[in-house]
Amino acid sequence: MRKAFIIFTLGIAAISVFFVFLESGKDLRVLSLNIYGNKSLYVSQFSAPPVPIPSIDKVKAIHLAYGSYFSETFPRILKEIENSQINAIVFEIKDPYGRVAINSEAHTTLLAELLPQLKRMGVYTIARLVIFQDPALVENNPSFAIKNNTTQGPWTDYKGVAWVDPTRQEVWKYNTEIASRALKLGFNEVNFDYIRFPTDGPLKQAEYADLDKYGTRENTISNFLKFARSELGSNAKISVDVFGMTFIDNQHVIGQTISEMAKYVNVIAPMPYPSHYPDGFIGFSNPAEHPYEVIHYTLQKGEGKLENSNVLIRPWVQDFNLGAVYGEKEINEQIRAINDFEIDAWMLWNASNRYTFDAVR
Repeated sequence: MRKAFIIFTLGIAAISVFFVFLESGKDLRVLSLNIYGNKSLYVSQFSAPPVPIPSIDKVKAIHLAYGSYFSETFPRILKEIENSQINAIVFEIKDPYGRVAINSEAHTTLLAELLPQLKRMGVYTIARLVIFQDPALVENNPSFAIKNNTTQGPWTDYKGVAWVDPTRQEVWKYNTEIASRALKLGFNEVNFDYIRFPTDGPLKQAEYADLDKYGTRENTISNFLKFARSELGSNAKISVDVFGMTFIDNQHVIGQTISEMAKYVNVIAPMPYPSHYPDGFIGFSNPAEHPYEVIHYTLQKGEGKLENSNVLIRPWVQDFNLGAVYGEKEINEQIRAINDFEIDAWMLWNASNRYTFDAVR
């Protein structure tokens, strides 16, 4: 898809670290990966002309977990991208634990050099932020947490994970400042995930500081997005992830109403993973075995809710085994359903970064 030479050389006294991205058909080499102590990064000159990045409505992405660019598998992923339809990468820069990559000198230094090279390759880059599940922020600022009205301490879900209060403007500002820094670093887009109230845990014990101010949970989330748009500016590209079921029915309990969210963002990204639908959904005892039908039904319902909006729809695509084995056929069935709605954009999800690239050659 694109021919480029990318050579990273990272070094300190006893460590020589570099990635080499060679022409198609040649091997990739990764020498040391212990780069956390490095203070500088040298980027070589390119021998190939730059490739235009895709427009926002043509993005075909994979998601890479927090810090994946430090992994020895990263050069192989770049090689796969070169020989596939993939033209974008979603980088997790704020993860479900609350870790923020661009608060780290090592991460920021590498990203600052990597992003221009990906742009030259024609790769569109997206910074994904997990918003309201944030145990690290709760640990540092307990007053920002959802309060447990029984224990009077931070509320946690059934996994014991703390969430910050979606009604607190301090939380809004914290996240939008990270998003702003990501855009200034060179990301083409910011993506907000976990942009909702919790779905599990002792929900009746969850107390929100300023919910009365906004009246409803939907209004809380839409006001956060309004705030984010104001802070990031009208030219910022913003996408939001929503449950697949939100396309079918407004999810009042978690605050996701796509027609309201669409007012402040460029892209709505539903997560209609067939494995996540209940048994019996649209008549299928195991929805995971019917990827085309599940995706098609979901998008049909959601498209009707957004008919008066200019927002783009860019679905996430299941590329992992759950409920059924997912390979080339199942991935292509999902993409076929997406294409039926004249949508030419999607994002593959695999939490372990093990993608079925053969499905998207």
